[in-house]
Amino acid sequence: MIASVGLIGGDERYTSPLVEVARQLGFVVTPRMDDDGTPGGGEAADGGATAGGTGASGPVWPGASVLVGAGDVELPARFPAGLRVIALVNPPDPDRIPASLPDGVEVQVHVPLSKAAWWRVAVGDRVRHVYGYTLDLDEAHPSLVGLIRSRFARALVRFTQAGVWVREATRPTDLADTFDIRWRVFVDEQHVPADEELDVRDATARHVIGHVDGVPCATGRLLPPDDHGAYHLGRVAVLRERRGTGLGRRIVRALERLALDDASAVAGRPVTEVPVALSAQVRAVGFYAHLGYDIGGATYLDAGIEHRDAHRLARLSEFR
Repeated sequence: MIASVGLIGGDERYTSPLVEVARQLGFVVTPRMDDDGTPGGGEAADGGATAGGTGASGPVWPGASVLVGAGDVELPARFPAGLRVIALVNPPDPDRIPASLPDGVEVQVHVPLSKAAWWRVAVGDRVRHVYGYTLDLDEAHPSLVGLIRSRFARALVRFTQAGVWVREATRPTDLADTFDIRWRVFVDEQHVPADEELDVRDATARHVIGHVDGVPCATGRLLPPDDHGAYHLGRVAVLRERRGTGLGRRIVRALERLALDDASAVAGRPVTEVPVALSAQVRAVGFYAHLGYDIGGATYLDAGIEHRDAHRLARLSEFR
């Protein structure tokens, strides 16, 4: 699943810079949802935080890898299954940190320097990093914002460089990496003509990239919706040495999640399902069928390779 940030709420002077850092690193901001798929209280439908906390139960952030909040906010009773980082700026007291957290979750707390030692004793091993600062939080000093941003960014970079990771290709070097993967798979391995592999639609597509231990080795792209509202997935490619690891499935699911996010942004409200389609190589039909795609239509040639059309309805509930 592509990484996403859930906004707990609180002081936007501090949550907004953290969200900006996350977006620069390729994270997607996910709105908080109630169980019925509608926006939860305490956060705007477009994913922007509003004043006040979320409350301790009920709402969830589907697929969120990171939760951020500032000031008087409460952590939820239930956490997203893929949660890895929680960042809190000036929380009111250590009792807001649960006695137990899911394995592998890194918690950051940023508090005034005068309170840092007390916080470290109070939270014990529940919080991995307690950072103290000497600047005035009330003034939202730019240097303080920069300090918190840099510490938060380091946590996310550690997160993205370990193990298998799929995210949107937004960094300066990402597009070149996606093109290199596609060239090695489609041109070098499958002998697709070079002038057919890269096309003008790359300029308007959204791309995802998959890493294993920091090495780019998989990619795919998402085209804007057609006249029928269907988003088209394509150029799904995994380097030969990484096939059979589940990385291809994660690329497809990341593209589907991007389609849901894009449809929500266009609609100005959370969209719970969206049609997605693709042109599957005949050799990969079983792979897509296993992911829930309906395979239809006659076989046809594209770049000299046999293909069949495939489609499904991607649902937000699948990403919780």
